[in-house]
Amino acid sequence: MPARGHEGSNRRKFLGQAGAAATFAAGALASPSVSSAQAIGRSSNGPGGTAPLADVNNRRVMEAFELRVAEAMEHASVPAATNLSNGDEARYADKGGTYTKGLPHDSFGRVNLNAYQTFKTALNSGEFSDFEAIILGGTRTLNGPQGGLAFCLDALDNAQFGRPQVPPAPAAASDQNATEFPEHYCSAWPSRRRISPAPTRSSNDRRIFRLTNRT
Repeated sequence: MPARGHEGSNRRKFLGQAGAAATFAAGALASPSVSSAQAIGRSSNGPGGTAPLADVNNRRVMEAFELRVAEAMEHASVPAATNLSNGDEARYADKGGTYTKGLPHDSFGRVNLNAYQTFKTALNSGEFSDFEAIILGGTRTLNGPQGGLAFCLDALDNAQFGRPQVPPAPAAASDQNATEFPEHYCSAWPSRRRISPAPTRSSNDRRIFRLTNRT
């Protein structure tokens, strides 16, 4: 009996210590965000500290608002990125090195330049009416052409990402593009197989397939 009582006492002691450790860990994990919110709320420079919102009486709601405004102000201090063209649009008069999918093309695969100009006008203006006026090559519409105009609400805006972290795409006639072409070609092969159950590979297809699958 004494031994059993001693064993129960040790078990209770262990559980008490484990519970205290768990409580401390939870508090440590939560403390940075809570302390940050409280610091912003107490600061005279806090974006919402001197001008509380009308009809907001919940302290946590107010702290959440102030944290979000502070983050937005910090993100706004990052300048817009400078993005440079790889030169292909000016290099090729027929726009052979530029994205023209969905626009009308001739039998040689060259884009209709009038249609291309409507596409470029929409990209430059960002206006919905200009996107509706893009001349298309068929009945299918473009897939999310205004996606790049959406605003990011949980990080820096896409206009703030660019050089040097994001360099221009390799030019069509560059060595880098030539090196990457077999990989792009074979990556597109499964999707072509889904469209056509039994495609017939040409000699060029087999040559590129062997090239990219060498070990």
